[in-house]
Amino acid sequence: MPRYAELPNGKRLSFDDKATDKEIQRTVRRELGLSQDDLIDAIQDLSKKIDAMLGALGKTDTKSHAGFDRLAASLAEHSSVLAHDGKRQEKFSADLTKLMNTQASLIRQLHDAAESLDKTADAAVGHSLAALNQSVAAAKTVAQTVEKASARLEVVTAQLAKSVETLHVARRITKRARRNSDGSWTMEAL
Repeated sequence: MPRYAELPNGKRLSFDDKATDKEIQRTVRRELGLSQDDLIDAIQDLSKKIDAMLGALGKTDTKSHAGFDRLAASLAEHSSVLAHDGKRQEKFSADLTKLMNTQASLIRQLHDAAESLDKTADAAVGHSLAALNQSVAAAKTVAQTVEKASARLEVVTAQLAKSVETLHVARRITKRARRNSDGSWTMEAL
């Protein structure tokens, strides 16, 4: 026939016939969130040893019996304090887990922001490099055009100087106008 344990919240736990009281108590403690099984087991073992000692002493030694009763009550009180500490530890653990999840989320957001900033910076640098390359190409084209214009200007200036010199030479020569038989005029150097 199955055995049952009912928790304070109304939940019923079912156990096999072969389950020992210790196994049932351990399962109930886990369900209640009392995770300090080793310490509670040690206290229970001590309590059993005290009960065995009381049984061995019998009812004749009432003074020792009362002392052991006080010790057992003190151990039970400490057991409940430890159980309460276990609940506080679980709450602290839950709060710590929540905080760690929040920090992990913030770290993910920071990582995403850094990646976005990196992509934006890469794009800006790429655009800047493209603009710089276009400026360099335009500057080379302008430099070549200026160089060609300068060379052409030198040629034109040389031709102009030659023309001016020819004019000066032609002005220095004395000339005379002569009428041709057909009625046209010709200039002759003297």
